[in-house]
Amino acid sequence: MCSEEGMAIMKTTAKTFIQAKPAIINRGRGPEIKGTRITVYDILDYSGLGWGAARIAAFFRLSSDQVIAASEYIKAHDALVQKEYKEIRNRCERGNSPQVRARLAAAHENFKLLLKNRKQKPLAGINRA
Repeated sequence: MCSEEGMAIMKTTAKTFIQAKPAIINRGRGPEIKGTRITVYDILDYSGLGWGAARIAAFFRLSSDQVIAASEYIKAHDALVQKEYKEIRNRCERGNSPQVRARLAAAHENFKLLLKNRKQKPLAGINRA
């Protein structure tokens, strides 16, 4: 059982958490909504398609306040966000370098070999009748 003092602290903490304003942070991947991996560029993609804040929030399982905070960040830093967004789009259009494509192909071949070996050799303790 919690004491009355403990319950008061829990209520205060919960109230503070609920009332906290969504924040935009940068952990090295670009500006994103705090507590998520959703970047402002994700919000920019869907708002560019004409989606409203409520629809974007439902799609990403965010609150409308989080989407609005991202939209406000985009408006406040428009030139920088647009510049970085253009660089991201250009990088996506170029695709992976030949070295990365070769490493991905090798990893895929290794994975197929692993699957083939597993099918040929049953796992110990598993009866496949």
